[in-house]
Amino acid sequence: MECYDTGTDKTETDETETAETGMAEPDRSGPSFWRGSYTVEAAAVVSITILVLAALLIATFYVHDRAVFQSIACECAALGSNYCTDSERTSAAASAKDEISASRFLGSRDVSGSATVGEEKAESAWSAVYPVPGFAMSYFTNNVLTIQTSWDSQIVQPADTIRLIRGAGKLLSEGDD
Repeated sequence: MECYDTGTDKTETDETETAETGMAEPDRSGPSFWRGSYTVEAAAVVSITILVLAALLIATFYVHDRAVFQSIACECAALGSNYCTDSERTSAAASAKDEISASRFLGSRDVSGSATVGEEKAESAWSAVYPVPGFAMSYFTNNVLTIQTSWDSQIVQPADTIRLIRGAGKLLSEGDD
């Protein structure tokens, strides 16, 4: 079998001459031209998608740690106000502070906290540093975000309140004779 030339020149089908420059311009309607542009677009889209997902993951960890710190502050202050005597309140707040473990946090470092019990309030304050990776964050926050939270709870003396209510009841009932 012999192979015959059909008479069409390959350069005529792949390139057309422009009237202004007289230079050959590639044919952009063929599938070989668009194959490379898909690769470039996919590289850009995948890179941006990965960066956005990483930023969302870091932001989610930061919000989680803020919520945990707020919960710890509320818990310590509530435990410091629930008991009857001052020594029980102080020991409950101190034990709640000591039971906090670093495994509850997803990225916070340098965790510090305090729980104090006064005569009218039990207060708890916590702080930590959350490192944020990335070149852009170094301009805004020096690659760290600080978490600071506090909570206070008023100490209610239930025995004193009950005595006041009973005393007021006796005054009202004796006056109705």
